[in-house]
Amino acid sequence: MKKLLYLLLAGLVLSSCSDFLDRAPKDAFSTSTYPASEKDVKMLAIGCYDGWVNTNWILEGDAASDNFYDGFPWEGWSAIQDGSMSASNTGNAGGLYKSSYEIINRCNNFMKVSADIEFADSDTKAALEGEVRFIRAWRYFVLTMGWGDVPLFQETFASVEDAIIAKSPASEVVKFVNDELDAIIPVLPVNTEKGRISKGAALALKMRLNLFKGNYDVAADAARDIEKLNKYDLFTDGDNAYSNLFTKEFEGNIETILAYQQLESNYSGWIVNLMPNGDGGWSSIAPLQGLVDAYETTNGLTIDEDPEYDEVHPWKDRDPRLKATILYTGRTWKNMAGLERVYNAVDKNLADGSANPDYRTNANNATKTGYNFIKWNPDLTKVSDAWNTGFDIYAFRFAEVLLSKAEALIEQNQITDEMYEAIDKVRTRAGMPMVDRTKYSSQASLRELIRRERRVEFAGEGLRRWDIIRWDIAKDVLNGDIKACVGTLDNPENPIEELRATMEDPVRITENKFADKNKLYPFPQTYLDMNSALKQNTGY
Repeated sequence: MKKLLYLLLAGLVLSSCSDFLDRAPKDAFSTSTYPASEKDVKMLAIGCYDGWVNTNWILEGDAASDNFYDGFPWEGWSAIQDGSMSASNTGNAGGLYKSSYEIINRCNNFMKVSADIEFADSDTKAALEGEVRFIRAWRYFVLTMGWGDVPLFQETFASVEDAIIAKSPASEVVKFVNDELDAIIPVLPVNTEKGRISKGAALALKMRLNLFKGNYDVAADAARDIEKLNKYDLFTDGDNAYSNLFTKEFEGNIETILAYQQLESNYSGWIVNLMPNGDGGWSSIAPLQGLVDAYETTNGLTIDEDPEYDEVHPWKDRDPRLKATILYTGRTWKNMAGLERVYNAVDKNLADGSANPDYRTNANNATKTGYNFIKWNPDLTKVSDAWNTGFDIYAFRFAEVLLSKAEALIEQNQITDEMYEAIDKVRTRAGMPMVDRTKYSSQASLRELIRRERRVEFAGEGLRRWDIIRWDIAKDVLNGDIKACVGTLDNPENPIEELRATMEDPVRITENKFADKNKLYPFPQTYLDMNSALKQNTGY
């Protein structure tokens, strides 16, 4: 049944338990009266799924990196982009911190109140507890990635505000997450209802955590264990398989390890913040020129290496993932009603002399960089309500397994066929040539390749911030000018889209800043005030 998990959440938790929810907050249950049965415990477990993924940090999280720019301070990314974060201005990081501990406390409550409830099948209970423990482990992973040392607790509090607990070292948090995953992987099923935690999802979190923390042997083994499940593979359907991955039509495809599911009836999955101003969108997150430049040419060369790269027509003969991810001037584009136009974000006025609604200075909601992000909305004609798409959002997909395994092997200097083949699968699915094994034969050259491959494959999927910090390159890529593309749409009738505009050197519009302290987020002042044992991160 499509969207079963959230139908259950809406129909069971929010309706059947409405009286209970009126009496008790989500993160604190009355153990004297609830739960009383296996059915109750199952409903509480479903409640733990509510908001387990912060979708904003996937869809827009690259605004905290060198991939996207968000020019609206009230949306919470500016302070992270320009390095001005403080205890009183944590941007979107503050909401992530708050929601993480609310969900952790909810999961702790579940483990406490369900402990004495007997199930008809003990394996069912063990798997259900495994799902909740995964959600708790996921949020601790998020917290330690963002803040390093964080409060670690498994006891239950009436509310998060009552938890007066000091920080635990990041190493202890990582160990806790790994131990939890090792405990639940054996009891979680391989096959589950859509949207529920499976064995593959737990292995994927173990893989990501240990890759990010430099435990490369553990990460590689976890990736191999996912492959051995024989359940997942790269999605290859259609002429534009990579683009199709991010459409409602192909939700639940073979590449999906775990996705956060949303319902149209809940007015979820809105894409207004991604759409161009000319379509009624906000252009909240605008791709940066550095991301555009990261895509190779179809020859498998970088734009600096390829003698055939045309600076005047920079989007010609590029990695197909560029076109699947970024809307650039000259593209044939349709709005939700199917009205077709040639997209233009570089001319201040249109051909008829009217002001161009997509030019960066003509409207607040026009893209500030001259690009729009379309990976999650490649075809607006299939969207009837931009506020209510209900599309699923990947937490883990199989391409990450392949590239994570490859990176883990590269970092161990294991230059093997297994490593090359993993990268080749991802590249060829996208329509790119296989790796030149002569050119990329050393650890250093392969490290450059895999980092570029991760950037373009996962653009707009919330991984870039953590990648540039763990690679210790944030200080290099997040300090510098933010630029907007410049040019003119001088040949809109050309049948070749990439030849319709003539481009010039980008111009500076502002800058990003990154200090060493910004590797970690500041703790919000409200939580420092509530938790006397909590100490601020260095530098804030």
